[in-house]
Amino acid sequence: MAINSNNETQILKTANAELQKISGASIRHSSMTKHKEGNPAAILEIKFRKTRQEFFVEIKNEVREHTIKGWVELVRTKKDQWLLVARYIPAPIKEFLKKHGYNYLEMTGNCFISTDQLFISINDREVKHVLKKPEGKLWKPTGLKFLFVVLDDPGMLASSQRAIAEAAGIALGNISSFLEELRQSGYLVADGKLEKLQHREKLVDRWVEAFHMTLRPKLIRDKFRFISTEKQKAWTEVELPGLYWSGEPGADLYTNFLVPEHFMLYTALPTTELIKDLKLIPDTNGNLAVLDKFWGEWKSETAVPYAAPLLLVYAELKNSLDSRNWELAEKIKSMLLNGN
Repeated sequence: MAINSNNETQILKTANAELQKISGASIRHSSMTKHKEGNPAAILEIKFRKTRQEFFVEIKNEVREHTIKGWVELVRTKKDQWLLVARYIPAPIKEFLKKHGYNYLEMTGNCFISTDQLFISINDREVKHVLKKPEGKLWKPTGLKFLFVVLDDPGMLASSQRAIAEAAGIALGNISSFLEELRQSGYLVADGKLEKLQHREKLVDRWVEAFHMTLRPKLIRDKFRFISTEKQKAWTEVELPGLYWSGEPGADLYTNFLVPEHFMLYTALPTTELIKDLKLIPDTNGNLAVLDKFWGEWKSETAVPYAAPLLLVYAELKNSLDSRNWELAEKIKSMLLNGN
């Protein structure tokens, strides 16, 4: 998400002040400049004990997988010279940055700064007060369920409000207000006697971000591993109604493009049934995540058997920290938006 220079300045100043207060370091930065990704937004100097070091600074609002991947690739060969400063960085991305040696600083003062001369690591600062969620009922959990159906399958807009509600798994009384919010926001326009979505790609990107922030955390059930490597390799042989593979296995069902390493499954089936039929073992560090199915009685026009709808597969791939999934995410997005 792009942010203007005033917001960048505020994020950097606040982050600097918090880090100084917590660590005792002396910090100063250069004037902000207009920049494009790959060029620094500022130069930051940190004096800590007997060490002084300068960093090129990249500033972001809320860091998401799809907003960080380009920067990671651009600075990969000189990452110890760079510092990512952000209002908020989700925990999985912090772990990724830390594991691969990228320096970061949150507005609350949480940071990981590690070079040959300098090491500062802080990870206990409260971050909730800096989070900004999208406004409007559309961007709350029930609205996201509605958007999921009409973004994945815009043809549903020609259906009755009752049919849309049943597909989304939400109360009928919500549909009218959601449609009106789309109209007022300029996303739903007249097309003869019907209505159609416009700026669908922008809506998709907003949905993906809001889904991971607002809805998905409520859906997480358990993590597992397959009982054996052979059972993992044979995952496609289990044809159990009510399974919806997302992420890597979902993408494989649509494209036959990769061998999944990390598995993701949406379902309403009982956990005991999954363990029995898929031959799973509960494991908090396992490579199979089970989440609760959140939509209703609906089959997307583009769906393939046992795969989650394209929008959900795309959302999970885009959220991946595995760079091999980023290109595949764009392919899935093209299938979603263009049918190819």
